[in-house]
Amino acid sequence: MLSKVLFRKNLGHRYFSYSALIRKYPERAAVVDSLDRRNEEKPTFHAKMRHRIGYFFRSKRRRFLYFIFGALLFQLFDNILKLTGSRAERNFKILKRMALNKVYPEILNCPSSLRTHHETETLSQKTEKELGQRFVEIDQMLAAGLKIVKPTEASTSSSSAGLTRAMLIECIKNIGKHDDKIEHEFLNKSSYTNLDDKLNTSCTLQEFYELIALCVTEDPQTGVTDELLVSELLLRELDKIAFMSTQA
Repeated sequence: MLSKVLFRKNLGHRYFSYSALIRKYPERAAVVDSLDRRNEEKPTFHAKMRHRIGYFFRSKRRRFLYFIFGALLFQLFDNILKLTGSRAERNFKILKRMALNKVYPEILNCPSSLRTHHETETLSQKTEKELGQRFVEIDQMLAAGLKIVKPTEASTSSSSAGLTRAMLIECIKNIGKHDDKIEHEFLNKSSYTNLDDKLNTSCTLQEFYELIALCVTEDPQTGVTDELLVSELLLRELDKIAFMSTQA
C-alpha cells in the first residue's frame, strides 16, 4: 500500500491532472460538459452603457432600497434623539431655575437695577453712562411707590416694581426699533417663566444695556451705527416716563 501511494505521489501532475480526474470520475465529466454548454448558450451583452447601467440598478434595486431605507431610518433616529435631548435640557434648565428661585431668589432676581453692574462691549462709555444714570434714577423713583399714567389707559396704576420690561418694550416701540425677535430675546433674559412676571417685574441694568445693544444697527455700506440716535430717543422716552410719574 505504501509503495502504491509513493508511486502515485511520484507521478505528480500526471496522476492528479484535470484529465486524469475526469477519466477516473466520469460523473465529473458530465458536470463539466453541462457547465460548458450553459456558458456557450449564454448570450453576450452588447448594449449601450446607459442601458447597462440601468440594468445594473434594476438588478440591484433591492440593495439600494435597503440602503436608502437604512439612511432614512438613521436620520429619523437622529432627529428624534436631538428633539428629546433638547427638550430634556430645556426642562432641566426650567426646573433648575424654579428650584433656585424658590430656595435662593437673590441669586437670580435683582429687585433693583443697582444690584447689577454690567458694561457691554458694543456700546460706548458715554451712552452707557447717560442711559444708565437716567435708568437708575427712574427705577428708584418708580420703586419708591410713585404712580405713572400709561399712554393707553386713562387711569393711574402703581409701579412699585420699578422700571419694568413692559415699559422698555413700549419705549422701543415708540422709537421704531421694536421687533418680535428682540422682544423674545429680551424677555428670555429674565429668570421668570411666566409671561406676566417677565413683563411686570423690575428690569436690571444689565438687561437694559443688552436691550440697547439689540436695538443698535450698523449700516453695511458705511459701517456706522445708529447708537447716538437710539440713545437720544431712549432718553426722551425715559424722560416722558419720569414726567408722567411726577404728574400722577
